[in-house]
Amino acid sequence: MPATTYQFLGLTFYGYGFLVGGAVALVWWRLEILSQQLKLAPLNLGRWLELGLITLVMARGWHLATDWSIYWPQLIQGNWLSLLAVWQGGLSILGAILGLAIGWWWLDRRQFLTRLDILALVLPIGQAVGRLANWLNQELYGLPTQLPWGIQIEAIHRVAATINLPSETKFHPLFAYEALFLLGLAWLLGCLNQTQRNWRVGQGKLWLTYLMSYSLMRFSLDFLRLDRSQVGWGLGINQWILLSVLSLGGIFWWQRSSSWQRFWKFWSLKSKKRQLWITRGVMLGVFSCLVVGSSWQFGKFNQAQKLSQFFSNQADLSQVKLQFNSSVASKITKTSEVTVILAKTDSSRTQGLGDKNLTETTGMLFWFPTSDRWAFWMKNMRFGLDFVWMADDRVVELT
Repeated sequence: MPATTYQFLGLTFYGYGFLVGGAVALVWWRLEILSQQLKLAPLNLGRWLELGLITLVMARGWHLATDWSIYWPQLIQGNWLSLLAVWQGGLSILGAILGLAIGWWWLDRRQFLTRLDILALVLPIGQAVGRLANWLNQELYGLPTQLPWGIQIEAIHRVAATINLPSETKFHPLFAYEALFLLGLAWLLGCLNQTQRNWRVGQGKLWLTYLMSYSLMRFSLDFLRLDRSQVGWGLGINQWILLSVLSLGGIFWWQRSSSWQRFWKFWSLKSKKRQLWITRGVMLGVFSCLVVGSSWQFGKFNQAQKLSQFFSNQADLSQVKLQFNSSVASKITKTSEVTVILAKTDSSRTQGLGDKNLTETTGMLFWFPTSDRWAFWMKNMRFGLDFVWMADDRVVELT
């Protein structure tokens, strides 16, 4: 793995920033060339900066909105600057795409579709380059895999569900899957633009195809992600948004095609009973896709869900001990006794088990003055934790 930071003249430069900046520069360069070829009105530096600022704000804002739980512990500690630390990662490409579309609409409404079509030709290449930044930061990986192209992730960069897996465990390189797909999509759109007259820049087809293709790809790959927030039917927040974009794009595409008129004529001639059965068939197909996808994802975390239900409001300490003896933690600690450290002040809770190894202690007892759900952050953690929450000598939750 290459270095993530570089020192030059006493300054620290981040590899993530280099790659993202390089991807942005590549997109800008290609946009300028294609805009000149199509004789579009050039944008001055100030306009480009406006577009870049809108895109950056939307990319960061989307990430914070969908992954707010990552930053909540730091905000409790008063670390508000973490919201602006884009050099450490946390730029959503979905937010960036939305920001670019809004930016072009704001800057050039008269040639909006032309600008978007040009963007569809160059953005996939820039995205593919930018995905290398995810590899550098050891992020955007998926479920464990035994496939030969799986990658190893250091424990410090793993999500909690996988932090105790063996160091040689390999994970799906989702960033690589996405980069390869984007390169193929860029080639396809370029060929269509060059060889098909009805696919030339300015009609909006290139942008719509890019948007729908990327939405379908991201929706599918997100089933392999470990860090997505599920909001219903086993789908993450981004997946629901992508599904909406895909559906709206399909409707818009169908309306623009000549088949739309034939379809509407066919539909109007049929009886209400036939319309009802067709509607039921479509709904059943969509529902089946959701059930299959959500069931597959739920199976990956089935054991964790059963544990949560088992301990909630019913487990006592003897059951906790039995569960601990059969858990991965007991095999790591190699002991039947659990040694804990007492933390009853704000400073001791903040320090927690930070900078410690499993060989030094196997747990920590946190004491709080009330039974409310407390939030705190332990610095420099080296291993994952399971929390057993107790009130009135009863276990009330396991997280």
